[in-house]
Amino acid sequence: MAEVERLAEQPAVLGRDACEVGRGPVEGGGLRTLDIFGGRGFLMFLAPERLREISVVRVVWLG
Repeated sequence: MAEVERLAEQPAVLGRDACEVGRGPVEGGGLRTLDIFGGRGFLMFLAPERLREISVVRVVWLG
């Protein structure tokens, strides 16, 4: 659980730049997907450009 919390903190530290991390829409800051655990999982989060928040919606470990 501590590792997931650490990984979830990374997009939050980026602030507005989190809209450019991982895969997802080019504009608008919708749902983004970030590979984690060396490609053995992913973190899905919302990073709306107009709000100052990051919402982690799913963490998947395939491993």
